[in-house]
Parts: sequence; C-alpha cells; structure tokens
Amino acid sequence: MNPKKLYTHLYKLLDDVTPLNVDCGKLCNHICCKGDKDSGMYLFPFEEVMYNKNDNWIKIYDSDFIVNNKPVKIAICNNSCIRNKRPLSCRIFPLFYNNAVVTDKRAKAICPLAKAIPLDEYNQKFVRNVKKVFNVLNKFKLTREYVMETQKLIDDFDFLKN
Repeated sequence: MNPKKLYTHLYKLLDDVTPLNVDCGKLCNHICCKGDKDSGMYLFPFEEVMYNKNDNWIKIYDSDFIVNNKPVKIAICNNSCIRNKRPLSCRIFPLFYNNAVVTDKRAKAICPLAKAIPLDEYNQKFVRNVKKVFNVLNKFKLTREYVMETQKLIDDFDFLKN
C-alpha cells in the first residue's frame, strides 16, 4: 500500500460530492469545518503523509485512541480548513461504515443532517462514493482494523450518551 497514492485516490472520489446537492454548511454555519484547539478529526492509518509539517492551517498530533498498539493521529485545524486538502474523515462526514454506510452517531452532536435527515435523502452519489472509499480501505489490514476499532469507539460513544 502506497499511502500517498491511496489517499490521493480516495480524496478524488469525494472532491466533487457533498452530503446534499446544496451547501449543507448553511444549515449550521459550517460548524464541521471550524476547528479549534479542542476538536479535531482522526486520520486514517498513514494519512498524515498527505500533510506537510510546515502547514500552518493544520496540526497533527497523537491522540489517546489506540489501534494496533499505536496512537491514532488526530488533525486539528486552526480556525478553518483548506477544503481541497481536508482529511478523509472530513470528506466522509457525517457518515461512517459499519458493514454498510451509516450516519456517524458522533456527528449528531453538531450536524443537522445527522440528526434529522435519513440516509436515503442524502446525495446518493456522495453515499455511493463513501461506500467506494470504504471498499478500498477494507482491502488493507491496517485500514480495515482502524475502521473496526473506530466503529467500536462510535458504539461506546452511543452507549455513554444513553
């Protein structure tokens, strides 16, 4: 697996599609695209190769989330992102994968789409492309394990919330 080629390919699948056929950020003042020092998005395994250490709009740190005995990297934006360089987690938001494409339960805390709109009302090209992304990721052991561990984290989040 060549991480740079892999993520370049996956990013392209999601470059021109969004959850709705309109700018869904207008519903929430683009809350999902406004990072701060306390919030970020997990990077998929080796995705950090897509970022330059000198990038001043994004910082990459080790998180407390452990997969394969290593901390998962977390990307934290400095107030706003560069859209065409955003991480895969941002590109698939508010969806994730659990044997099928599903709404990420964590997104319900900030995303009006995740709270109120069923998956069949999303832009179906976006949903199909998110599925393509996970079909590719699931071909590789490390990314497949990351997806499974993240799903457990999401399930734990749902349990704690109830």
